[in-house]
Amino acid sequence: MSNRIYKLKVSALCTARDYDDVYDEINIDEMYDDYEIARHEYESWKYDERVKDNHGHVSLVEMGADEETHKFMVTRELGDKQW
Repeated sequence: MSNRIYKLKVSALCTARDYDDVYDEINIDEMYDDYEIARHEYESWKYDERVKDNHGHVSLVEMGADEETHKFMVTRELGDKQW
C-alpha cells in the first residue's frame, strides 16, 4: 500500500448564455497515486476556460496514511486556485 496519494477537486457551475440553454456543472473528485500525473491534471484544470470563466475552484492535496489506522489524511496542500 502506497503511503501517499493525491486528491484533485474541481468545481464550477457553468451558467447558460441564453435563457433556454442548459448549464453544465463541473464536479471532479479524483485520486492519484502518481504526483506528476496529479500535478499535470491540476495545472490543466486550473487554466480550463470553463472553470476560469465561471469562477470555479481547483485544489490538489497530498494525503498520507496514518500508521495506526491506515486512514488517509491531508498532509499538505499542493495547489489551491479560486477564480
